[in-house]
Amino acid sequence: MSKHAAINRFGRSANPAFTRNFETSYGDIPILIGGFSKIALKRASNHNGWISDMHSLGELEEIISSLEKLRKDKPSFDEYEITAFSCWDAFSLEGFKKMQDIGVTTITTYPWMLYGVMNEAAVNEKIDAMHSFASDFFSEFK
Repeated sequence: MSKHAAINRFGRSANPAFTRNFETSYGDIPILIGGFSKIALKRASNHNGWISDMHSLGELEEIISSLEKLRKDKPSFDEYEITAFSCWDAFSLEGFKKMQDIGVTTITTYPWMLYGVMNEAAVNEKIDAMHSFASDFFSEFK
C-alpha cells in the first residue's frame, strides 16, 4: 500500500473499524496520531492517543485541553495515551512532573541530553548519563 493510500484509508477514514487498534497476530497495535492543527487533533481524538512534537509546556497544556474537549463525546478507550517529547522549557525532573500533571502519559526523550551529553558523544558517556537518569527519574515515576 502506498503512503498516500494508507493516509487516505487509515488517517482520514470515518469507518469505525479504524478508530480502534489494528488487530494483528501480535495483539492490538495502538494508533497514536500526531499534529496540532484542528484537523489533526480531531483525528487524534478518534484513535488511541496523540503524540506531540516539541512544544512549550504552555502550548502542550493548550493542546491537551483541546484534545480533552474533542474526546468528551467520543467512545472511551481503555487508556488514551498522550506521548510527548520533552518540552523545550520543561527539560528536568520538575518539568516532567508538570507534563505528567497536565495529562502526559508517556515522555519520549534522549536521557543523556539532560546531563549535557550530546548525540555525538561516546557510547560510554551516554550509558553513564542513562544510569544517572534512571536513578534520578525512575523512582519518581511509577
